[in-house]
Amino acid sequence: MNFFPITMSAAIVIAACVATGPTRISHSTIDRGYRLSEVALAGASGSLPVIITGDPFGIGSERFEAAVTDAMQGHHFGPPTEFVAVSDEGRPPHYRVVMIFDAPLSLGGRAVCGHSISLQPAATPAAPLPDQPSYVIAAFCREDVPLTQLAGVMARTGVDDPVFRNFIGLVTLRLFPAFNPEARPDHDREPVIPEP
Repeated sequence: MNFFPITMSAAIVIAACVATGPTRISHSTIDRGYRLSEVALAGASGSLPVIITGDPFGIGSERFEAAVTDAMQGHHFGPPTEFVAVSDEGRPPHYRVVMIFDAPLSLGGRAVCGHSISLQPAATPAAPLPDQPSYVIAAFCREDVPLTQLAGVMARTGVDDPVFRNFIGLVTLRLFPAFNPEARPDHDREPVIPEP
């Protein structure tokens, strides 16, 4: 058996990780109430609002929000839905996605959904250094309930980097999974051990 292709693939992956820094999702949860049918309901108008806080590349909020929502398109389970950036002023939409870049590490999904209007990103330098990662918190919210939520870390490579686009695509996929393992009737059931 020839292990050269496998070894080369592993080397390329490792080199990519070293070159782009620590871009990964470190934690994600799904609420027991999440259903794929609710995603269809949330996007019934054809679009789903996205509230984005932070500007980790220092390119201006308008350009950054456009890059995030563009990278989200087509990376979810459920009917076709356009992700649209909306202002965080006024009453938040009933269903929405909230993404916070340079988020405080102590922030959780319930705080993101419940108080998204007043949230501010963690203090960062005026011109973020490329070797400082951006901590990301994201949630798919129904009112103040996070139906799904996750935390991750993203290298500051830039909005045109495939690493950034792939990360946002993966975040979107995790926020809208195809099924909810928490909703299965046997999820918490003790395994049956046959009698000897």
